[in-house]
Amino acid sequence: MKLKNKLLANLVKVSFIMLAFAMQAAPVPVTGVSTTPGFGGGIPLGSGRVLNYVEISNVWYNVRGATCTECNAGSAEGAVNETQPTSRLVALSGLKITQSVLNIKSSGAKFDLGMTVSNNTTRILFSEVAANTQSTGDYITIYPTTNGVVVGSWKLDIVAADYADTVLAWQGVTGSYLFRSFITSFTLSDFSGDTGTLLFDGFKISGNNDVDPNFAAILQEPASAPISSTPIPATGIFSPGFVISPETNLQTLVGIVTSNGTSRQVSSLSCVRVTNGGAYLTDTNNPPTKLEVLSELSFTEVIANASGMEFEIGRTVNSDDGVRFFLSECDVRDSGTDDVVIVYPLYEGERIDNWCLEFQSSDYGEPTPDWSAQLLGGGHEPTFYGSLTSFALSDFTNGPPIALTGVNGFEVKCPTIDNLTADISVFGMYEMPPEGTIILVQ
Repeated sequence: MKLKNKLLANLVKVSFIMLAFAMQAAPVPVTGVSTTPGFGGGIPLGSGRVLNYVEISNVWYNVRGATCTECNAGSAEGAVNETQPTSRLVALSGLKITQSVLNIKSSGAKFDLGMTVSNNTTRILFSEVAANTQSTGDYITIYPTTNGVVVGSWKLDIVAADYADTVLAWQGVTGSYLFRSFITSFTLSDFSGDTGTLLFDGFKISGNNDVDPNFAAILQEPASAPISSTPIPATGIFSPGFVISPETNLQTLVGIVTSNGTSRQVSSLSCVRVTNGGAYLTDTNNPPTKLEVLSELSFTEVIANASGMEFEIGRTVNSDDGVRFFLSECDVRDSGTDDVVIVYPLYEGERIDNWCLEFQSSDYGEPTPDWSAQLLGGGHEPTFYGSLTSFALSDFTNGPPIALTGVNGFEVKCPTIDNLTADISVFGMYEMPPEGTIILVQ
């Protein structure tokens, strides 16, 4: 009886181990992606996106693209506003997530991984595009290859449950279709159908007429944690300078002072949109438009009570570029503390992932002296003061645990609660010299 119970217990134990292995040996969906430029908040995008990182089981990883070596059917497709792929092989090579080949039919496609896979430490990605109306990728079969030749009878069937809906829609050039990318990942142990030792350096895909391959890649090391920082209170250097109170002369911002140092190489971003709000001016003889007010460094000319604004940098900026930005928040004297302002990073006018930066009163420097301004059109002449804050891309939060990159603009809003509005006069940028730099003044 004891021997029988022991054998039964061992059988259960072995069965459990085999079950655990079987459960582990299955494709794992990719649940998040980060691209350059980033994807916006649900609005279909046109320009091409390159994959930087993927998220699997709550961990973000670097990726390396594979090379497509064979694809004899289908139509190479890219997003609108990007250079279209010159061939099917180009469309499927590298990490251009917005390029694919549509309807490859039964001829399939082959990928070279650039390395020999001999164990489960290497995880491989495969992506398939589908119409925006779909919630998962198509059924396909993957065959391991060596030098382009299928190895034995090994195969892996990818089914709907192996994909995750990870990528927001983009606009393709074919008709009016919107596409999504569905990405799965697998390892050597996911293959079945044969016995013995499996080694491979690539794979082949095949399926029904609807298979639309996107790219293949190798999962690499986990992404490094980004540098985290916070906004720095700032004060301004003005020309011609505040003399009387309230000041009546137009004051131009010519420098920024923070705890990190002083910079006189400041420039303004270009404002391309203002929603609501009124212009309060110190020089009513030469009234600028609302966009001009916010595209210059005229600190004492304000757009008050705006519900939203959008600015363009003029180039693309990454977290490691050493660029800092500044903005002002202005208020009528005795009106209370500075309003809460939220800034969203943009690429081509679209928000990047869920990144945002919220400014509180403590993020601003000492307020300026008072000045007088008149509402454009007349009828209201309040006394203003203004405060400045300085920030970097590393200050933004609420995005994936990676560095924020590919930013060429910002959106400024206030929280919707209490109907708060923004009162901005300048939004600009500057670069601090690297630490240890000696500046000689002759």
